[in-house]
Amino acid sequence: QNGEEKSKQLPSFWIPSLTPEAKSTLVKKPDKTVYCPMSGRSLKMKDLFSVKFTAVDDNVDRVGLINRQDRYVCAVTRDMLGNSVPCAVLRPS
Repeated sequence: QNGEEKSKQLPSFWIPSLTPEAKSTLVKKPDKTVYCPMSGRSLKMKDLFSVKFTAVDDNVDRVGLINRQDRYVCAVTRDMLGNSVPCAVLRPS
């Protein structure tokens, strides 16, 4: 066998599912339901509510606020909120 025939047998050898040792499996369709990360129950539109975030500081002008990476703070602890900070919202009863 030459190199061209081998390349047809191994279309993508670097992908684990396409190696010769990998068994072919049927992939299931993903679930279309969105689940709550805390309870695991499915979320519905009627369960959602609006959230009002606290801005960093009123003294910073609009241009400075756009350039800043930290734009919002926690209303209780005044910690900066960002993409790497886990957040939770308490719903008023």
